[in-house]
Amino acid sequence: MRRRDCLDVRSRREARPASCDGTYDEQVLGFTRLGEDVTLTEARTRSHAACARGGAAA
Repeated sequence: MRRRDCLDVRSRREARPASCDGTYDEQVLGFTRLGEDVTLTEARTRSHAACARGGAAA
């Protein structure tokens, strides 16, 4: 996965690459490193918060 890749979200645990030319559910804006103890639910919350702050990092 790279920045600006587009994704179709199949479920809370699965997303697949999608063409950015058509419709898609989400787009990769950056990456955030999280600890091993972070749950999937926490990861989604934290990643959205990092994007909102502009803090997503490579």
